[in-house]
Amino acid sequence: MKDTDYNISTFAFSETNAVWEHIMYIIDLNIQAETQRAIAPDISGETRIHQCGRANSMTDFKALLLEERRKARVQAGLTPE
Repeated sequence: MKDTDYNISTFAFSETNAVWEHIMYIIDLNIQAETQRAIAPDISGETRIHQCGRANSMTDFKALLLEERRKARVQAGLTPE
């Protein structure tokens, strides 16, 4: 996809969207899994740091998607949700 092909309105859906719900679910599962690995008692310091970074990046990615959705909904005159 080229930058010129990007259309934020893609994120402005108002009905329940099964694909969106599944993506959010998968991201949440990954955040939980990475966090559980990070706090496991048998993990070494370097690995713990790495796992914390992975959990943080998944959290940031989810926040990015949610912010794009919020902006798209506002732009379309819908509630930010």
